[in-house]
Amino acid sequence: MQLVSRVWSRITWLKTVGFAPFLRINHSTCASDVAISVVTIIFRSYLVDQSMDHLSATLKRGGIKDLLAFFPPNKREGKYLEEHFRKEGLPQVADWWAKKQYAVVKEGIIKDLSEMLEGEDTTEQVIAAIRTRQEESSIPESELILCIWQGLMGSVDWSARPDQIEGLALREVTVGTLHLLAMKPIAN
Repeated sequence: MQLVSRVWSRITWLKTVGFAPFLRINHSTCASDVAISVVTIIFRSYLVDQSMDHLSATLKRGGIKDLLAFFPPNKREGKYLEEHFRKEGLPQVADWWAKKQYAVVKEGIIKDLSEMLEGEDTTEQVIAAIRTRQEESSIPESELILCIWQGLMGSVDWSARPDQIEGLALREVTVGTLHLLAMKPIAN
C-alpha cells in the first residue's frame, strides 16, 4: 500500500511539473521498455482524471513532440505505438497518435500540391506525386480527395477583383475536376 501511495504521489507531481523530466531518457531505458512502461502507467493514471485533449496539451507544454522516442530503437514506428497503447487499454492515445500523423501527411500533400500547381507542373506529374504520397502513407481515398481539393484551392490567387472571382473560381473548379477525373482509383 505504501508503494502505491509513493507512485501516486510521483504521478501527481509529474502532473504539476509536466513531462520535462522524461526528456532526459537515455538509450538503455528505452531499449529495455522501461520508458514506455512508465509512460503507459502515467498516461493511464492521467486519463482517469483528464481527457485526451488535456493530455495532448500537457505533452505539448512539456516539450514532448514524439512519443516514439520512448520506444526501443527497433520499434520506433507508428504501428508499434498504436499496437502498444491499444493492447494496454488506451485506445484514445492510439487514436490521437493516428490523427496526429494523418494531419502531418495531409498538410504535406496540400503543400506539395499547391507548390506543384503554382510551378505549373503537368497533370501527369501532379497525379504521379499524389499517388506516391498515397502509397507511402496509406491515407484513405476520401481524405486524399479532401487534400487535393484544399491544395487546388490553396494554389489560387484569390486577391483578384471581386468581379473576376466568379470566373476564377469556375476555372479552378473545372481544372480541379479534370485532375480528379484523371486519377484512377488505386487497387488495394
